Amino acid sequence: MSKRNRRLSEDFSMAALTGKWLILAAVGVSLALLYVWQHVQLVRTGYAIKNFEQEVEKWKKKNEALTLINEKLKNPQRIESVLARNNMGLVFPQGKNVVRLRYPRPQAVHDEEKSGSEGGTDALLSFMRGGGGAGPGKM
Repeated sequence: MSKRNRRLSEDFSMAALTGKWLILAAVGVSLALLYVWQHVQLVRTGYAIKNFEQEVEKWKKKNEALTLINEKLKNPQRIESVLARNNMGLVFPQGKNVVRLRYPRPQAVHDEEKSGSEGGTDALLSFMRGGGGAGPGKM
């Protein structure tokens, strides 16, 4: 082998070796950057989850407070006191003002009776019109 060829061969092998090391270094740096990026994303996601958990806790407390306020507003004693303060003129009903409604009877029981107006809403409507009404003992 001539001197010139040997020199080209040494230069080529040195360039090939340097190129391999450069490629290996670039792959190593790329993997390191990928690991760092992945770790940063993991930390950011952890912070976001923590913020969402705090927000959920805040909304739960707000919900409990509103539920408590709702229960206070539905309290019958509070409603009576507010109505009394506003002079709405509301009073408890007297016995003569109370009308008790009876639910209509099921169809099987209704068919067995002599009259379809015994009890139920028919008797109530008749009573309200002033007709009395046919009760079970008035036949």
